[in-house]
Amino acid sequence: MNEGKKSGTMHFKPKCHNCDADALHCAEVTPETAIVYQWHSGRYVRDQMLTTEAVICLFSDRVFQVLRENRFSGWRTFPVQLFDKENKIIEGYHGLSVTGRCGSLDKPRRVPIPRGKRWWRGLYVKDDFWDGSDVFLPYGTTFVFVTQEVKDALEAIRPSNIAFIRLSEFEAFWP
Repeated sequence: MNEGKKSGTMHFKPKCHNCDADALHCAEVTPETAIVYQWHSGRYVRDQMLTTEAVICLFSDRVFQVLRENRFSGWRTFPVQLFDKENKIIEGYHGLSVTGRCGSLDKPRRVPIPRGKRWWRGLYVKDDFWDGSDVFLPYGTTFVFVTQEVKDALEAIRPSNIAFIRLSEFEAFWP
């Protein structure tokens, strides 16, 4: 599951908090109070909005409603307060923490592509470990993986700014 890269989507920066963003994303910490985010850029409210903390994603209540109604596992929310450019509250959003896990990435299985040195295709998991969660992360990364059932359920509501990429088709620059 990835950002849909819709032009003009609002991005937010944390006003101030003491949580480690990676630990929060990986559900290793839970904030005691709502994390306050202030407008950073963009004009449009979408179902997924990003923050200046690269790993923290904010999703609308309707996305979480789909996850709850279908009893998908491997995730929880944390409270946020979002403020737009005029400092008005944007309601109906939460942060995503991922509790599900699978094995670490198997870098030797990735395939080089002719885009230049160090460009690769494919995300593969070592040891075929997976805890069975519907939403999960490979150990040692912040990639969010979802099952086909989650993808299908979310696509049914036509969410804005959410994209899905098959793991075998994922391309990236990797050192």
